[in-house]
Amino acid sequence: MRLAKFNKYRNATASLATREAWYSDLALDASDSVSADGLAIDGHSLYVKATGGNSLQAIDLNCPGKVGSQTTTLSGPAERIVDWTTALHHDNLVAAADSQGSVTVWQDRIQTVTFDAHASACVSVRFHPTVAGVLATSANSGPTSGEVRLWNVSADTQTPFWHTN
Repeated sequence: MRLAKFNKYRNATASLATREAWYSDLALDASDSVSADGLAIDGHSLYVKATGGNSLQAIDLNCPGKVGSQTTTLSGPAERIVDWTTALHHDNLVAAADSQGSVTVWQDRIQTVTFDAHASACVSVRFHPTVAGVLATSANSGPTSGEVRLWNVSADTQTPFWHTN
């Protein structure tokens, strides 16, 4: 007798959500390609780059439908946002990096800190997956090309506690 292992999802099928569960009327920035995934999500909100490129829209996941006027704008960076991320360990904690090397962090949709992470464009920003408050940034142009820095965003002063040279 031959025993086989079957995947418990073998009969699962995808289904299209009803129109009432869609999000529409979003003012998205699609003017250039970015290194970011295009969106970030946590347990409460969906974050997308807004038209103009220097702010994020926070869209409540509990309110699908036409959300044009129901979004919260997270502004702060003076330049174009290049990358953004959410923290796995804390809902409503978002960080965004801009084309001049600055990083802005919002908690509960309120800007908490902005700091200069690199002398050139900060092309990637990610929260540590298991350590709360630790943020990694990287640059790939100018004098800081290939540099990676780790920051404690919950500290009072923003100096990297680790970096590559």
